[in-house]
Amino acid sequence: MIVKFKALGIGAGIIVGAVVILLFAVGVLLTSAVLALALVMPGWLAALLVAVVLIIAAGLVGLVGYRRLKLGLPPVPTTSINSVKKDLDTIKGMGK
Repeated sequence: MIVKFKALGIGAGIIVGAVVILLFAVGVLLTSAVLALALVMPGWLAALLVAVVLIIAAGLVGLVGYRRLKLGLPPVPTTSINSVKKDLDTIKGMGK
């Protein structure tokens, strides 16, 4: 069991390392987008434009996530509750 947990921990650590490298890659891509836009407009405006687009994208993703989260609230196990009620009715002799 300890061997499995150790392997799980090592695998999780490697995945976290990959995510960190991916975040660096995203930063480089964003920098290249700013530099590419700076060829046709001032650099400060290119950086501002990329930042505004990122803020809008983050807001949209956050809004979609918030709406999806609200669909799951409150976290009531309705299936389990209905099953327990049915079991109680069966025990009392009222179930069919």
